[in-house]
Amino acid sequence: MRERGGLGSALRRRLGIPVVPAAAERPEVAESLLLNPTRLRIFQAVYNLPCSSVRQLSRTVGVAPPSVRWHLSKLAGGGLVASTGPASRRLYHVRGGLDEEDVEVLSFIGREDRRAAVRALCQEPGLTQLQLVRASGCNGHTIRALAARGIIESVKDGRHRRYFPGALLARRTQLHEDRARRSRQLLLSTLAREGLHPESADPGRGFLEIRVRPQRTSETMRFRRNPYDFSRL
Repeated sequence: MRERGGLGSALRRRLGIPVVPAAAERPEVAESLLLNPTRLRIFQAVYNLPCSSVRQLSRTVGVAPPSVRWHLSKLAGGGLVASTGPASRRLYHVRGGLDEEDVEVLSFIGREDRRAAVRALCQEPGLTQLQLVRASGCNGHTIRALAARGIIESVKDGRHRRYFPGALLARRTQLHEDRARRSRQLLLSTLAREGLHPESADPGRGFLEIRVRPQRTSETMRFRRNPYDFSRL
């Protein structure tokens, strides 16, 4: 059988010319995990809300929990996402973006009531306990647990105690500011490896905006610059 180029495969081999295999014979190219639009949205949610549960991610992306769990298994199998905790309370984060202390701290904050309390204080420091409870929907036990870990702290103000982001939160926030360039490069290289052709777009306030081309389309995605900057959520 002669090839389209004019020379038969046997003759091409005799002449030392490489034979290009037919499409069906070519080695299969590894599937890009992030070309799936739903999986890309889940990856973005995991990046922006590290150490979230399946239920939290389901609400964020508007996809049923079983589907989120299936896509997370694909992302984990491809080395893009890691998890921590027992199977019944597993929390997910992007692989390579956090150190061990980050995972420990963010897993602790990851509960919805704790995250809401931290977010409220980052957006409006100095709330009293009553104001914090009303702003976040948390309770006194949540506030005491966060204070015991140094994530928030209180200052006596007359008859009241006022609450602020704590020293641990400030230290981890600054550490990630120093890591900003590395985190950005890691994210861009991950998206490029997955065939999304990322381009940095205009920076958003508190976010890195990246234009990606999942196939023939183009869209701009927003990734949090700092996982401890809860004021941007």
